[in-house]
Amino acid sequence: MRFKTSFFSIYLYSCAEDNMCFCIKELFGIYALFSVPKLMSFNPVMIKADPFFFVENDILHLFYEEKRVFGPGKIKMIMTKDLKNWSTPKTVLKENFHLSFPFVFKCGTNYYMIPET
Repeated sequence: MRFKTSFFSIYLYSCAEDNMCFCIKELFGIYALFSVPKLMSFNPVMIKADPFFFVENDILHLFYEEKRVFGPGKIKMIMTKDLKNWSTPKTVLKENFHLSFPFVFKCGTNYYMIPET
């Protein structure tokens, strides 16, 4: 019996000129969050998807979904000041159900996240 595994990853690209952003040949990679399937595990499919950017004080925060098919829902976050050096991923929200599309915003001095569930 063969099992088909698939995975999603997040890739961040940039381009030298705004009018070339949709020309694949002109893009260069900034960062990648790879999802490598663990083929020998009971639950091999890893998903990293649905990125959301939040910028404050010249720090880019990247929030994203991380999930295994039968695992809990997680929203993780990484940060960068220069698009070259990135922080270690941190879990910012974990639930027993699916979480995705982490919409993050600030109102006054409070920060809020509204994920799709």
